[in-house]
Amino acid sequence: MATVHVIGAGMAGLSCAVELVKARQRVVLWEAAAQAGGRCRSFHDATLDRTIDNGNHLILGANPAVFGYLETIGARDGLGGQGRAGFPFVDLRSGGRRDGRPHSRALPLGVMAPGRRVPSSRARHYLAGLALARAQDGDTAAERMRGTGPLLERLWEPLIVAVLNASVEEASARLLWPVLRLTFGKGEAACRAYLTRDGLGTDLVEPGLRYVERGGGRLLYNRRLRAIEHDGRAVTALDFAGDGDDAAAFAPGDVAVLAVTPQVCTQLLPEIPAPLETRPIVNAHFRLDRPVPMPGGAAPGSSTTAGCAPSSTTGAR
Repeated sequence: MATVHVIGAGMAGLSCAVELVKARQRVVLWEAAAQAGGRCRSFHDATLDRTIDNGNHLILGANPAVFGYLETIGARDGLGGQGRAGFPFVDLRSGGRRDGRPHSRALPLGVMAPGRRVPSSRARHYLAGLALARAQDGDTAAERMRGTGPLLERLWEPLIVAVLNASVEEASARLLWPVLRLTFGKGEAACRAYLTRDGLGTDLVEPGLRYVERGGGRLLYNRRLRAIEHDGRAVTALDFAGDGDDAAAFAPGDVAVLAVTPQVCTQLLPEIPAPLETRPIVNAHFRLDRPVPMPGGAAPGSSTTAGCAPSSTTGAR
């Protein structure tokens, strides 16, 4: 049986390995770091004396890939979520507060009820957002969302920054449309927010690694891929930091899957174009000396998430 070599044990590589094991394929998962998870992992912070996540991840009910992954590895209970979707908003200029609660029915039917709308908005403002469905390459959200009235500032802009990490003026309308179609377009259940109960490492990464190992997969850490040898049609060898044994591990008929960052991909295969511009997301973590009530009466999460400030985005490139 041929072996599938998955390069990179972040969530992309790990989920790929899980699916291959599920299909009874022989898998080797290679990772340059000393641990799996990539940007989706947990670590102990000595200053706070708490395990915190490397970037808190909010998962919506509209994400079938995550739930399918968790069902496969037997870790569905690792996610805790809202019984009903609700998103508290605070206007820092006026001090006003409101609780955004998507309707159980999909848009545009849900916005026919005035009590479900953003204050001062009309049903036609929501319907104007359907122009995103006709977006072309290069169209920005601002260009396609003209006519949405107060929604642009009070709903769409916070959503766009959170989802696409970009301003309304530069965010891709084509990328935004599938998000709206699969969340608001599906109704309240698709908008419910979920967090890991005990952290990204405990609830997403570690169960996946155990599943791969139980299925006969090999996990190799501290193995940085330096070069891919190929004949123009197929990979012939993988060079892991000059380790002869590792390079010889790639046999005729084997398959290689690259699950690495765009920067690493272009280093290994310069002929493949990849987007290299990045925009960091800055997370601020703090520890409270007492429990505090959560907005909207929501129950706090684990120690991993309850003491963490929400992620804030920066415009740095």
